[in-house]
This record gives sequence, C-alpha cells and structure tokens, in this order.
Amino acid sequence: MNSLLSIKYALYSLVLTIAIIILSVKINETNPYVVSTIVGLLAFIILILSIIGLINALKSFKEVKKFQTIFAFAVNLFFLTLYSYLIISNI
Repeated sequence: MNSLLSIKYALYSLVLTIAIIILSVKINETNPYVVSTIVGLLAFIILILSIIGLINALKSFKEVKKFQTIFAFAVNLFFLTLYSYLIISNI
C-alpha cells in the first residue's frame, strides 16, 4: 500500500514539474516576479512531496511488489535530488 502512495506522490511531482515548465515558458509574457515566485513555491512543494514519497517508498520495501517499490523509490529520489539541487543553488 505504501508503494502505491509513493507512486502517487511521484506523479504529483511530475504534474507540478510540467506546471513549472509551462510557467517558465510564460515568464517572458507576464510579470516575471509573480511567475518566478510561483515557480519557486512549486519547486518547494515538489521537494516536500518527494521527501514524503521517498519515506513511503522506504516503508514499502517489505511489500511483495518489488518493481513498484523500486520504481517509486527511484522516481522520488530523482525529484528529491533534482529539486534540492535547484533550491540550494538558487539560495
């Protein structure tokens, strides 16, 4: 059950990443300060979601469905490293 929950968090992170990409394309057309603030908040939310998803993936290593567990762990770890790097590099 924890593996499905961590996959949901990974999908939420993916959808928010797509939203960041769309907002980054629109940054030239609208107010750049508001859009960049929204992008930063979305990146922080993705970081929190990936931490929660990674914790759920670690809890689910005892489950039978190993592929779902490893997939959820890998995707959440990818989002965690990507967005933690982006946030730390922009501080």
